[in-house]
Amino acid sequence: MKTPIEFVYYLWTTEDGKCMVRVKLTGEVTKVARDVMKLLRAEENKMRRSFAGDSTKNG
Repeated sequence: MKTPIEFVYYLWTTEDGKCMVRVKLTGEVTKVARDVMKLLRAEENKMRRSFAGDSTKNG
């Protein structure tokens, strides 16, 4: 599997603690619950680890 150049969304937390997501394709920005943010971050990290593992296996 090849490493994606970018994820399909941006995640960030505002200074006042709001969890935000912007969809890259549409530019839509929305506030999400903290548990949703945790899930998206976990999936992002899981993907990064799997891609890093694939590159070390291939050489």
